[in-house]
This record gives sequence, C-alpha cells and structure tokens, in this order.
Amino acid sequence: ETCQVGGGGTDHQGNHSLVGSVVQTAIITAYSEGLQKIHTESAYFCANEKMIISPSNSFRYEFTPAPRNREGIIFEVRSGGGVSIALSRQQAVNQLTYHIVLDTWSHISKGKHGYGVHLTRAKTPNILSRDKSKTFWVSWESGSISVGSGFVFHINTVLKWKMDTKSRITFIGFASTWTEKADFRIWNYNDEAGFSQVLHLDVPRTVLPGSESGTLLVNGGLSLESIRQKGPETMGEYSSLGTAIANIAPLIFNTSNSPVTEDFQNQLIERVQNLLAFKLNDSSFGDHSLEPNYWGTLQVLHALTKVQTYIEVDAELLTSIKAWVQRRQNNDGDFNTFPAELKLDNTTHLGSQVQGAVETLATLLDISVENDDDAECILKARFFLERNVYRTLDGCSLAMLSYGLVLTKSEMSVIALEKLRNASTNEEGDFGWPRPPDNSDWLYEEGTAQTTKPLVVTTTKDYKASLYTLMTYTLQQDLKSAEPVARYLFYRSHVLDKHTELVYT
Repeated sequence: ETCQVGGGGTDHQGNHSLVGSVVQTAIITAYSEGLQKIHTESAYFCANEKMIISPSNSFRYEFTPAPRNREGIIFEVRSGGGVSIALSRQQAVNQLTYHIVLDTWSHISKGKHGYGVHLTRAKTPNILSRDKSKTFWVSWESGSISVGSGFVFHINTVLKWKMDTKSRITFIGFASTWTEKADFRIWNYNDEAGFSQVLHLDVPRTVLPGSESGTLLVNGGLSLESIRQKGPETMGEYSSLGTAIANIAPLIFNTSNSPVTEDFQNQLIERVQNLLAFKLNDSSFGDHSLEPNYWGTLQVLHALTKVQTYIEVDAELLTSIKAWVQRRQNNDGDFNTFPAELKLDNTTHLGSQVQGAVETLATLLDISVENDDDAECILKARFFLERNVYRTLDGCSLAMLSYGLVLTKSEMSVIALEKLRNASTNEEGDFGWPRPPDNSDWLYEEGTAQTTKPLVVTTTKDYKASLYTLMTYTLQQDLKSAEPVARYLFYRSHVLDKHTELVYT
C-alpha cells in the first residue's frame, strides 16, 4: 500500500511525500477439485484355518473335522510341554481312537485314554517350543498313521504305525498336557481347492471414471495394518477433532520397532498443532467453540501423554486437561457428558454414564496414577460400574462395562463377562450382535425369486462394542474367545473409513 502525507506551515518548504510498503505473506494449501474418498474391503485368505487354544488347567480334546479329500493335516503348535492329537471316527475318544503325543518322548497309542500302551515311541528332545510355533504334519493314508515335522507329508517322519482296518478318521482332536498351555493353528484344505482364493474389491459407484486407484495389502494373521501413515490431503483433516486424533494414532502406535527420525518428529509436531486448534478456553477440546467433546478430550489427554515419548509437551496443559475431566465426576462415580454426544450415539442415559466411566477409568490408568486424587477418581468409577452390573445395558455399554471391571480386577467382572458372552452370541451360535428380524420379504411378490441378499449393515455401536469385547478378551489372554471377535472386526474394517473417531480406540 502507498500512503501520501501532505503538510504545510512555516517549517515545511513545500509538500513532502511519505511512501511505505507493507508486504504480507501467507501459505495457501490448494486442493484438487472434488473429494478424495477411501473405501476399504477386507478378506481373510486362510478361510480354512482354525485356531485352538488348549488351556493349562484342562486336558480335554477340542475336535475339528478331518479334511474330506485328503488323508492328512498340517498344523502349527506352540507349547512349553507336551501336546496330544487324537484321530477318531467320532467327535469324542473311544477304544478305536489313536493318540499321537509329542513331547520329550513322543509316542502313538490307542484306546479311550491317552496313557494306554505305547504302540511305538521315539526320543524327541526340543521337538516343541514355548517361544515360537513349529509345524507338523499327520497322515493316515495307505492304512498307516505317521507324523513328522515340516510342511511336506512323509518328510522328516518322527513316528509311524500300521492302523487297524476297522479304524476311520473323520475327526481330529487337539489338547495340551497338564499345567501347560498350547496354541494350535490347523489348515483344513482340500486338493481341489488348494490355496487359491479370490479377493474382489468393489469400486464405489460415486467414483469419477479414471480417477480410482487401489492398494493391495497382504498381512499375516489377523493384523489390519494401516496402508498409509498419513490420511488424504483434504480439508476434513483439519475440520474434525476425531480426524485430527485419528491422524496421530498411526504415529504413536506403530513405531515400537522403528527409529525416531527428524521427519517423524516433524510430522508429529504438525499433527499435534492441528490437534491443539480444537482446544477450548477451559482446557477441554471440541469441534465447536461452545461445545466441549468429553470423549474427544479423553482421547486428546491419552494421545498427548503418549506423544511425550517423542516430543516435548507442556506439562501444565496435561494437568489442566486431567483436572477438567476429574471435575466432571459426580459423587456416585459417573461423569457428566454432554447431551449432544448422547444423541449422536443414540445411547440411553445409563449407557452413556457407563461408557463415560469406563473411558475415563481406562485413560487415567493408562497414563499412570500420579496422586490420591487420581486413585480416588478411579475407585469411585469402579464402584459405579459394579453397582450397575445387574442393570439392563445395550451391547456397547455392556462390553465397555466388562472391560472396565476386568481392567480394575474387580470381583464382579465374572458376572459381567457371563452377560457379555450371552449378549454377543447370535442365533447361529457365533460371535455377533443379535439384530431385529428382517421383515422385508413382503417387498417380493409371491413366486418371485429373490436374486440378491440384503446387505447386513454393521452399526457404529456394534463395531465399538466388538472393539471393547476384543480388548476385554485380550486383557484376559483369552485368545480362543478373542479370535472370532478379531475376524468379525476384520471383515467390517470399512467402518473405519467413515468413522475416524473409532481409529484411536
């Protein structure tokens, strides 16, 4: 801008001009026209894989059907003691059942009990390991039972015995010896299927033709690793508290084995600065300047505490956030959330109270108990949860209640876990949340074939309930119960595309 100043008087001999230039610069981020959307589809390639966890306090076989077109099976086992494999015609042991025991001395026996006469035996020191899984094969083709190590049948044979002609193998049982736990992974595949499976990714109909691109990520087990460390460059990254928190999660949770580089620290600083843009005057956080978000504030407190491992965070900021959370606790132990959050989650008032208590309790425990005020806050929250064990709760609130009680080692957790198992079992006996009956058959005329099956929509509440159920079983080290929950979440991972607030959970 150019400014001219005109003056007169005896001290001035003519007009003088004062010219000044003010330069203001700013960084402008330009985005391409349109919105960039992400659609995730997940498929479990080892559909014929089964996991069996044999506990240390029970020597009881868990049976799985034998392959239909192959007289043999391949499995992995991890155990510090011996394991036993039963080959039977029925889904139970009887006089015709063969037992294969792998231990320091391995043997094959026959009968209703595994400690019968050893038909053949061999000394096999260090055949199993408590620290890593080892692979074995069992075959009963050509009238002989044989067992060996590795993935290839009849290679590295350890034991072999001629079968009784009356024996038929239709079920295989797995168990560990007393006082030892064993983890089994069994592959029940058939010759005509082999290992080939097809993954089909549907392209959303809203995609502009020619603009779509895809990434295929193959992981071992049920790990759902993030494809990218940073989300798409859109304005949504800076306009939502949930998205800002979700963008920090991959950095602070996926760097356990990675060196901390300067570039990593710069990324973390940038994302923390984006997060602090949602800070309100009372030290809470929210998407609106007049409406704090209780759940978001808890996640920010947890995230900033974890961020301290890599960059410096103002201690007074963390203290003020924690004090804001604790001030919202009532005398009976629950916490005052906000009506807007209650409507969004479509949860009852009691359910919102339970969820708020669990979220707060878990956050305070994870960031460490520093003083008596923290300890009193946690104890009051636990007593509140224990008083509501027998109340009727929705699946999400019940899962979070169970997690909170298991986390605090409450004696009431046994009751909550029993209710959780009953509530999370669907009509087929598998893990899932019961859904209201589908009465859409009237849409089809009588005699008209229904060519397409209606899609089963997974609600955000069901997905969140499954997350806390998985965390509960994992906390108990109950991997047998956790596996079907992990599969359920894996197949529904597309929920995280639209609900970024669940990423940090």
